[in-house]
Amino acid sequence: METNNKTAPVTGQQDQNTISLDLMNRMKLHGMAEAFKESLAGTTPQSMTADTFLSMLLAREWDYRA
Repeated sequence: METNNKTAPVTGQQDQNTISLDLMNRMKLHGMAEAFKESLAGTTPQSMTADTFLSMLLAREWDYRA
């Protein structure tokens, strides 16, 4: 991992996704984390706008808690 004294560590896309999944699970957003993990395995995010993708994640979390 590249770093310098002036910026945060530079991470690749996969590292950011891993961090996001970890945070979702730590915040007990397990439905959202599962939907995000599934989206990483397919092409879901590329075929959706950002607001549609967020809506899908939130709906999955809602269903998980119901």
